[in-house]
Order: sequence, then C-alpha cells, then structure tokens
Amino acid sequence: MTELAQAIVTHSPLPRFPSGITAEQAYAWQPAVSRKVGPTAGYKAGITNELIQRKLGLDQPLLGHLYRSGEQPGGAVLAHRPHAAIECELGIIVDAQGQPCWIVPALEFVHLRFTAPEDVSAANLVLCNLGADQFMLGQPQPWLSGLEALMESSTIRLFRDNQLIQQACALSSMNGPEEAGEWMLDQIQNHQWPVTEGTLLMTGTCGDAIPFQPGSYRADYGPLGQIEFSIAPV
Repeated sequence: MTELAQAIVTHSPLPRFPSGITAEQAYAWQPAVSRKVGPTAGYKAGITNELIQRKLGLDQPLLGHLYRSGEQPGGAVLAHRPHAAIECELGIIVDAQGQPCWIVPALEFVHLRFTAPEDVSAANLVLCNLGADQFMLGQPQPWLSGLEALMESSTIRLFRDNQLIQQACALSSMNGPEEAGEWMLDQIQNHQWPVTEGTLLMTGTCGDAIPFQPGSYRADYGPLGQIEFSIAPV
C-alpha cells in the first residue's frame, strides 16, 4: 500500500499489482491507499463509458476517492505530465446526509501509469483510485437552479488556445448528475465510506479523456460558467 501511494504522489510508474485481486478486495483496501496519499475531498465515478465497461468485464462504473491535495484553483498553470488526461465533468457538493446542495462545473486531471499492460484490470483501477490526481472546480450553483440551467444548454465545450477540441453532452455520464449522484451515494453507503458536509462527488467524464498537452484551456459549461487553466510547456 505504501509503495502504491508513493507512486501516486510522485507520478511514478505504479508498482506491479498482486495477481488475483478481486474488485471486492480492492474496494476494501482502497481507503487505506487513499489515507496514505492524504485527506479525502470526496469521491469520483470512473469507467462510466459502457463500451469500456464491457472490455473490462463490468456492468456498472467504478468508484474512487479524490485527494484533497489534488484540488487546484481556477487559472492555475499545471505541470505537463505525459501520462495524464483531462476530463470534463460535473460535480455535486452534498451535505452530511448526502443531500445535493450545489452543482459545480468540474475538471479532473487523471494520471495512470501502469508498469505492465496485464496490470490494467477493474480491480487494479479501483485499488489506485482510477488514476485520481488533480481536479479543478468552477463556481457552484444551488442544486435545483443549477440543474435547470444545465437543461438550458447541456453542451460542454473544451478549447485549447481558443480552438475547439471537444464538445460533449453534459448528460452523457450516467444520464446526468441526478442519476449519477444517486448511484454514487448508494455505492458509498454500501462501502460504508463517510459522507460529511461539503463532500464532493465527481460524476464521470462527459465526452472523451483529452491528452494532457501544453496550452491555454477554457472549459465552457454554458449557463453554469467556465473554467480556465494552462498546461506548461514540456
């Protein structure tokens, strides 16, 4: 666990994983790995694309922890990492009872660097928190009015150096944040993981994961606002 956590923190190649780990075992061990990385900011849904689920032998997404140390402010300049990717998402901020309070534009910057191709499995993805690394939030909006605004324009557009590089439906991950949030909270309860005031739920990638290339980026969420950041040259 310590070696895996250290590789996550330093963006090093992940150590080889023991053979035969089940997803159930990985979920039981995941919180211990997360604690070695640092305090948790919330949880993330991953592998929400049904085609990728089938390739991994899954019938539903996976769940991971978010590291509080990974939160980056809007406008930040991020260091280039060749094994990272950008994911446009929607976040939900809940209260201590798990009730949604806020909806927030969100970006996740995942980092996965398996040592061997045969290590890529659902269980191992769970154990390394699905590549959780950094994330960035826009301006939160109250849950109900934010959902109403989302329905007005459900397209997320990502620009690099003012060139459109992706547009995706904001409802493409698990049919939108309402359904995604309900599924996540059910799974969190099943695993008996804690939910506190301000817990963040990242509800999965809308569109494709985008390679982590240098440039100036702007993610446009329509009525929900924008997030800007840059990736430094190599």
